[in-house]
Amino acid sequence: MLRGLGDLAKMGGLLQQALDMRKRIEEMKAELAGQRFEGEALGGAVRVVVTGAMEIESLVISPELVSPEHSEELAAMVQAAVNSAIKTAQEYVQQRMRDLTGGYDIPGIS
Repeated sequence: MLRGLGDLAKMGGLLQQALDMRKRIEEMKAELAGQRFEGEALGGAVRVVVTGAMEIESLVISPELVSPEHSEELAAMVQAAVNSAIKTAQEYVQQRMRDLTGGYDIPGIS
């Protein structure tokens, strides 16, 4: 009659582990939001800083790029710098998640 209690205890242990993991993930997300990642293009003529929450914090454009005749180049450089910064941030976040989960890829937590 009490055989099922062992399985219930195992399930309770798994549930506690899942809750602990969720708490650590939330703490890490809060920490990551405070991290900063920089991307640049054209040798630093365009620089972007994004947060770990993937939000642009700053954008610096060299004054010589700001002219009507350079508008298409400027747009391309801003795009490249933003993509570079976001890629750096994403790689960092993915590595931290792998570290936290012991290398497991858990959908929906990154």
